[in-house]
Amino acid sequence: MSHLDLQKHVGLAVRKLRRQRGLSQHALANIAGLSRTYVTEVEAGQRNLTLQTISRLADALGVLACDFFLTAGVANGEADEVAQKPAL
Repeated sequence: MSHLDLQKHVGLAVRKLRRQRGLSQHALANIAGLSRTYVTEVEAGQRNLTLQTISRLADALGVLACDFFLTAGVANGEADEVAQKPAL
């Protein structure tokens, strides 16, 4: 998997988890301490995330950071196997 594919994979997982929790991009950004524009770019696969940012997003979504990488089917826009954990 190329780094661009990985960015898109993680971005789609973030979007799916955010939507499952009923959060807007703005709300997720506020919880994670990021800008809404940055979250938009993450979800579009346009950002190369640092480990710190991955951790902040995972905490904000109530998942483990590894869940972004373990998600099956996310390349097709479906992150159904991401752990179904309640939002904090």
